[in-house]
Amino acid sequence: MSEAPARILVVDDRDENLVALSETLGTLDAEIVHAGSGEEALKLLLKEDFALILLDVKMPGLDGFSTAAYIKKLERTRYIPIIFITAERTDPSHVFRGYETGAVDYLVKPFVPEVLLSKASVFVELHQKDRALRESEARFRSAFDNAPIGIALTSPDGSELEVNEALGMLLGRSRDELHKTTVADIINPDDRSAVVKALKKVASGGSNGRLFETRCVHADGHRIEVGLAVSMISASPGAPGRLIVQIQDLSELRRAETYARELEIMKTRQMDALQINDAVVQGLVVAKFALELGYEEKLAESLDQTLASAQSIVTDLMDASGRDRFEPGELVREAPAQLGRRRE
Repeated sequence: MSEAPARILVVDDRDENLVALSETLGTLDAEIVHAGSGEEALKLLLKEDFALILLDVKMPGLDGFSTAAYIKKLERTRYIPIIFITAERTDPSHVFRGYETGAVDYLVKPFVPEVLLSKASVFVELHQKDRALRESEARFRSAFDNAPIGIALTSPDGSELEVNEALGMLLGRSRDELHKTTVADIINPDDRSAVVKALKKVASGGSNGRLFETRCVHADGHRIEVGLAVSMISASPGAPGRLIVQIQDLSELRRAETYARELEIMKTRQMDALQINDAVVQGLVVAKFALELGYEEKLAESLDQTLASAQSIVTDLMDASGRDRFEPGELVREAPAQLGRRRE
């Protein structure tokens, strides 16, 4: 979707002047909006954004100077550039009054159309760049505030801490409370020197970014394992740089890793238990035929030992896998039914 064009507000009480100015500015990528009086201009300015105001000096009711004075009083409109246009040549004090009320330029009719077009194009371009910057900042601010992990913005020395909601929740503190602290204050004392060193290294350009594990301090005093990433935010020339610190709670990751290891152990033990169970069943089958052939005493004694040992192993393995333990002697009690009686 293409960007909406910038708007230029042309204010003059004479229609022919409005038409002439619109034709002069027609080649610009801008929407030209007309106002026939200072009062009408102020109403439009309260509803719409404008890149530039072309303002006639002499008008009935609110003249150009009075209109400009109102415009500069309003927070919403005070930074909109104003070019005064007049049909009369005036003395320097009159021109000075125009600049004093906030004008960026002062053109006297008849003016050269190319000059006005050149001046207007500069302000339209500046407005578009400023709008793009504000939209970019708004997107960044939204991403910062709503990020699912903790994020802090800070100066290179780690002070002037600004945090998002997720980091406040992770540390059990309000954003206002954290704003009065530094990065070092939220780090476990034993780990602070390493974190501060990393911040300084990134800030000095010695590293494009750092990622490491450390510990933060919760409001109740307990330590939280976190992954901490530090990088530099590009700043405009002459503006102080800022660091962005991303802090992610590793507790859930650690629990997930532990659960995965335990699950793998459980699967292994279940397979071991099944193998032992198969061996026991095979032993019972062999024992049945042996008993039927009359080798009762020695084989029964050996069988009791085998069953007791197998039962102990199987019970331990099943218990470690979350299964109910076997009742004592369960396999032995089942043996007679499996074996049958010795043939007389």
